[in-house]
This record gives sequence, C-alpha cells and structure tokens, in this order.
Amino acid sequence: MDLLRKESGELSPKVFKLKELNLLPGKTEHITKQQVLKDFTVRKHHAGKHKVEVMVNGRVMGSTTFQLTT
Repeated sequence: MDLLRKESGELSPKVFKLKELNLLPGKTEHITKQQVLKDFTVRKHHAGKHKVEVMVNGRVMGSTTFQLTT
C-alpha cells in the first residue's frame, strides 16, 4: 500500500496490486515493481514525505519512506 500525500498534507492510502500467486511451503518468489509517479487528471502527486508498504495476505511485511520533490 502506498500512502500518498494529499494537497492538504494528509496521507491518503492507495493500493497497487502487484501479483497473485500460491507458494508451496519453503518456496520463495522474487518480485520487483516500478511505479511511475506521473500526474494525471484525477491524480496529482504532491511534494513531501510519502510511505510505501509491502503487504502479504493483508499484513504489512515491510515499509519505507521517500521524499518527493518537484
């Protein structure tokens, strides 16, 4: 889940589903994703701190923050 900064400064959750898969016990899967932060008519990106979380089965497994500048 991404927590994107709104114009008001609040964080707003946005979910980008990457992949659905079934893994056997003990197996691993390497997944990468690049997200283009491009403004659209219905979505604008605002400068400031943003947070990205990795969720597996509805549980946050990791997170990081980044600073978006314009």
